[in-house]
Amino acid sequence: MSYNSMLEAFEALNQRRHDQPEALSDLERTSLKHLRNEIEEALFQRPTDPSSDRREHLRAPVNMEVRFWTSDEMRDRYISVLGEGGLFIATDSPLPEGTPLELEISLERRGFRFRVQGVVVNLVRAGGPAGSGMGVRFVGLDYEQKSLVYQLVRDVVRANLLERRRSPRLSSRLALGVRSPGGESWELVTEDLGSLGLLAIGGAQLSGLSADTPYQLSLALPGLRRPLSLLGRLVRVSPGPGASQVSVAFQFVDAPPAATRALLRFIAVQALGLRGMTTDAEGRRLHARLKRRIPVQFRSLGLDRARLTFSRDISRSGVFLQSLDPLSPGERIEVAFESPGGQPALNLACEVVRRVLPDPAAPQRVPGVGASFLNLKPDAQERLRAYLRSLLLAPDGDPPVPT
Repeated sequence: MSYNSMLEAFEALNQRRHDQPEALSDLERTSLKHLRNEIEEALFQRPTDPSSDRREHLRAPVNMEVRFWTSDEMRDRYISVLGEGGLFIATDSPLPEGTPLELEISLERRGFRFRVQGVVVNLVRAGGPAGSGMGVRFVGLDYEQKSLVYQLVRDVVRANLLERRRSPRLSSRLALGVRSPGGESWELVTEDLGSLGLLAIGGAQLSGLSADTPYQLSLALPGLRRPLSLLGRLVRVSPGPGASQVSVAFQFVDAPPAATRALLRFIAVQALGLRGMTTDAEGRRLHARLKRRIPVQFRSLGLDRARLTFSRDISRSGVFLQSLDPLSPGERIEVAFESPGGQPALNLACEVVRRVLPDPAAPQRVPGVGASFLNLKPDAQERLRAYLRSLLLAPDGDPPVPT
């Protein structure tokens, strides 16, 4: 079953549960729970235990700002999980169970905030704000608030499962200069690059950078005489791949059209091979991997049941598939990529060449397998190139991808 079919089946049953919960048969309730577990396994990339799961509501991973008031103070935090019946607030100082809260959730993309009431129902302490926090159950929601929460969860799930975003990112290592409004400067190296922003790696001193602050960026893009000058808003600071490294994400602010065209051109050249490969700031050959979360079905050759997952990145030579139970190197699989715009899925044979196991000491590591495409004849190469091109469609307002 494709993600689209799965969502349609779930949403039909879930809407009936909202409108007339007593009208669902036992078989329909079992099917609804099974579909919800399948969806959440794909969203969170971890298995669920149906026998111990007594929840009724669908949940989805998010990153939203929330402000909440207790009896004596106000705090700003962020939501890492949102569900139809409640949410999870990431914090290393959770409040006691039973604490009533007034919550104000910020929907930056929609341009408004809304308030709901909640109560703390469980605590999680994992040694830091990334995994620690408190579960909050909504209480006293009126009809409008329920409708808003249900629609918000539905939109988040669809955006994650069906990958409607049209902003591809290229795995790349390029020299990046960053200057703060106060005149401080840092030399970084990009980890990935898109038309709307970038991710870069630097030293521990970057942990002091201020979120939402505009920084001047100077990006050394191969093929240009001068570095691109861009204004970037810091949106995230997180641990880097190394012990003493920090990862920082910038979102471009009012990027000049010429700079956006140059970025899209560079991404297209690398991903589609329009001019052959170029080199990075250190003179090494770039791997033209598009970092794109694409719904994927795959199965081992000879097995009937396909497994659902996401890609982490894809290139003209292979793909990385997220999986908590990675296959072994040398194993051959069939992979079906869901195509945007209702086009036929792309089906290719692959061989597993790399295995990445989960590591509790490195939670940022994505477990899964790297698979190399097999026997790409000219017609298959052209279909793959067309598929990559479809992933490179520019966002609304951006110039088209060059040919």
